[in-house]
Amino acid sequence: MNWIRLPGAVCIAMVGLSAAIAMAQQSVLEVITLRYRTADQVIPLLEPFVDRDGSINGMQNQLIIRTSPANLAEIRKILDQVDARPRQLLITVRQDVDLATAQREAEVSGRVSVGNGASVNVPG
Repeated sequence: MNWIRLPGAVCIAMVGLSAAIAMAQQSVLEVITLRYRTADQVIPLLEPFVDRDGSINGMQNQLIIRTSPANLAEIRKILDQVDARPRQLLITVRQDVDLATAQREAEVSGRVSVGNGASVNVPG
């Protein structure tokens, strides 16, 4: 067998390349379209759950996640809770105009006398 002697730097580069290839095979890249939230709303909630070697980015209603398949499954479960349909809130405002009118009329009542026997009555 003939052995070829390689310089140390080449050996280190080859080991690094092998590690990078192995790491690339262990991670997946997924683009997820959000339904009810924006990426800006969701990313801060998901970032703590992304593996340290993974990443999460996004724009508008899409997330771009690079992580291990197991971590991606965990993130999808969390995302199902976060990207849920918002509850609708119904606010009803009722204004009782008749009561307000009656209160104004009650406040403006009395008698005003002007000069020799002239008077104005405002019924209460």
